[in-house]
Amino acid sequence: MATPDIGEKALADLIRFVRYTSPFYQKSLARLSTENPRLEDLPIVDSDAFWKANSEKPNGVMTAPFTDGYVVRSGGSTGPPKWVYMTKRELEVVTKSTGCAMSKGCGLVPGDRIANLSHHGSMYGSSLLFTANLHEIPMPTVSLPISGNEGLEAMAKWMEVFDATVILTNVSTARRLAEHYQQQGKTLDSVRLILYSGENFTKPLRAVYKAAFPNATMYPSLYGSVDAGTIAVPPRPFTDEDDDIHPIYKTLTDLVILEIVDDHGVPITSPGKIGSLIATHLHRRQQPLLRYPLGDKASWVDYHEHTFRLHGRDSSVGLKISTTHLPLTFLRSVVVEELAKHHNGEIDPVASQFLTCYASPSSHQQVAIVRIATREPVDVESVISEHFPKRLEQRIAEASPTWVKNRGLGNIGPLQVEWISPEKLVVRKETGKLVDVIEERY
Repeated sequence: MATPDIGEKALADLIRFVRYTSPFYQKSLARLSTENPRLEDLPIVDSDAFWKANSEKPNGVMTAPFTDGYVVRSGGSTGPPKWVYMTKRELEVVTKSTGCAMSKGCGLVPGDRIANLSHHGSMYGSSLLFTANLHEIPMPTVSLPISGNEGLEAMAKWMEVFDATVILTNVSTARRLAEHYQQQGKTLDSVRLILYSGENFTKPLRAVYKAAFPNATMYPSLYGSVDAGTIAVPPRPFTDEDDDIHPIYKTLTDLVILEIVDDHGVPITSPGKIGSLIATHLHRRQQPLLRYPLGDKASWVDYHEHTFRLHGRDSSVGLKISTTHLPLTFLRSVVVEELAKHHNGEIDPVASQFLTCYASPSSHQQVAIVRIATREPVDVESVISEHFPKRLEQRIAEASPTWVKNRGLGNIGPLQVEWISPEKLVVRKETGKLVDVIEERY
């Protein structure tokens, strides 16, 4: 299973080191029968158990006391934040590899003036990581650390003052900026490239972006996350007409071993078959990641070339809408609690599933729909208060600041509720299991 960038012995040494220095992995790998297991012998990490152990004192995941490096948090989740620990050396290795790959695959050219609109504050790691990535790009470029936390007028002002040629951002921030320019009746012709990450770019957004940035091409900067770091970067600059909405990514094999596995955890190697993304980080020894689920679906374009396409969020993990991530356990508990609290057991929900879509075929606004299946038909007008969806949304808002932010910015529409019969629940053909999240945005 080792990639060309790491030999079998080096991988075995990594596994052995983690196995005997991290309390979490000592426990999770205790049943391994061999001293030199292959990567596929290791169980896929239980994310909930991993982050629970990571929040313990002393930390149950780390392999040694943390005395030199950076502590950042991942964004978007409800509940306690995920704290990520990186040594200075680990950050240097990751950002050097990322910067080099971005210089080859993203379409950057010498002399580009890059408006960095990544977000910062409250120890969120995005700005730190992207700033470090830009610093390591091995070609002359100018970085403009404007920040996505700025107001739209300030963002526009600084990009205009310095004639930005590239915007580095997430999809929603760029969309808001484009709408700002449209409202002002202006364009920013100097921008030739908008590099997005963290969200998927979709076809309805093309016209919005082009109206404000008529000379710009939309393309991903990278695929990754704060908790796992950079996983992949486009293998070459924009080439095909639909590269903006269906980009190809290439794994950074000097940093990670990437697997796509089926519902049984078996690695997939054939092209086009969709599975869950699993990563093993080759340099993260302070807070190791061995067969860590990334929470996204993907399929190989070419397994041997390490190229793949994304297919949305893994429904077993949670619902991601705009930049908000809502764990399924949280959503389901809110539905059950609100029904019990306000309807005195009159409604007996069989199951719930969640649907994400756009408000209309031409809209950029994303909508979450809660589908509740009941054994008996529900007379919504007589049994269900018209305020029920609002109560659900209030509970979500109380737990998720990013939901509140995205609602206020217009990235997410009002929460909707559908009452359905059990036979209308969508299930997986292969297993008969409930599909937790129905993804209609792609």
